[in-house]
Amino acid sequence: MLDALLNTPGLSLYAIPAAWISAFIPFFQRTQMLKNLKHMHYDNVVPRTNADTLRRDPALPKEFVATCAKLEGAHQNGLETFPLFVAAALAGNVAGLETRTLNIASISFVLARLAYNYAYVTAKTDGQGVARSLAWMTSQVCFYVLVKSGNALRP
Repeated sequence: MLDALLNTPGLSLYAIPAAWISAFIPFFQRTQMLKNLKHMHYDNVVPRTNADTLRRDPALPKEFVATCAKLEGAHQNGLETFPLFVAAALAGNVAGLETRTLNIASISFVLARLAYNYAYVTAKTDGQGVARSLAWMTSQVCFYVLVKSGNALRP
């Protein structure tokens, strides 16, 4: 079954919406945390001001504020890496890379991003921070795909 999945043409293109969703999971978690606060009004008109409002609220536990900041950081990092992944997935398909290679790289990217989100939000020690960095480095498989695509297209 896994072999059939890895050899499915076009799977890497389905990984694009999966990667987009992985970038927004922390956003939705943070938004829900903020909406659950009874004493704070969640500003959906200017939502980027909510983080500043949180930092200035002395009634909120520091761990709550830190978790919200980590969720925002994970979300922003997901948005920053997303265009590179899309470029790699599209380049790999245009260059006609081997389906299995492209699918393994795409699945690796999405899984690495999910691991990155988890590690980013839950990290409390330097070692856990290293795990987050390793997950991020794994997601940089995009560069491998881009170089392999360039080589495939070279005359």
